[in-house]
Amino acid sequence: MDSTNYDDTETLTESARTPRKPRSYTDAEKAKALIALDLNNGNVKFTAEQIGIPRITLNQWKNEQYINSDVIALRHNKTKELADRFEDLANLYIGQAVLTVDSAKGTNAITGAGIAVDKMRLLRGESTQNIAIHSIAEHTQRKLNIAIKLHKADPENEPLPSKELAIELYKSACQNANLEADLSLLDLDGLPD
Repeated sequence: MDSTNYDDTETLTESARTPRKPRSYTDAEKAKALIALDLNNGNVKFTAEQIGIPRITLNQWKNEQYINSDVIALRHNKTKELADRFEDLANLYIGQAVLTVDSAKGTNAITGAGIAVDKMRLLRGESTQNIAIHSIAEHTQRKLNIAIKLHKADPENEPLPSKELAIELYKSACQNANLEADLSLLDLDGLPD
């Protein structure tokens, strides 16, 4: 004998048609979500998955819908506090890197410092792109300095690269990284025209 209660089935069907009540969020939750969005460089999809808030909701907040002055103040204060903490962390990592520069720990500390500085700059609304440009310029400059030293040691067999070639290499590296080259970051003194 079948003991299914058909009245219960009918109730389940009716409840399935009832729209869900939207979840409400506190000002602190909204501020925290917007800070996470800042840390993820505005990537709504990634941030939504990371913190478990629907993308539509996060997009609305990003576009300042349903955001009041309290949320803005909380976000500003927490962002400043967090940026300062990342700056402190970067300084600790840099200090550690200086002490352990010849070991793997030094490399890890430098990487940690770079990440902390990147997050600090994102939170402060500063560009992180110029850090990449500086890094490419420093790398190019190191190569040029090595070429100059090699030339000084053996001028007959180690020709100096021209300024034009140095600029071309730097611009190419910037272009590969989708960055605009800043030639003022290169010291081309001592190179032939």
